Amino acid sequence: MKSIKTRITEALIKVSEGVFSKEMIEQVEDRLEELGINSLTMLKWLVLMEEEFGIEFDMEDVLSTGIIWSLEKLELYIEQSEKEEVF
Repeated sequence: MKSIKTRITEALIKVSEGVFSKEMIEQVEDRLEELGINSLTMLKWLVLMEEEFGIEFDMEDVLSTGIIWSLEKLELYIEQSEKEEVF
């Protein structure tokens, strides 16, 4: 099975319709804001990740804490959310 980080990256590539490459995303890994992701792409990305991982993002939490701009933080958030879904 693919890692969470790989699945997050693939989701962003998909919703950007190829504007962002795997290499570009890996280069800015924890500074995703440097990619200049627009609000529509951001929304599509969040929705796709919710579907992919079977979770629901707390939008206020994700946006206000900056989780959305870091692959590592997103990965940890998703791991925690998946664990909470089990119970």
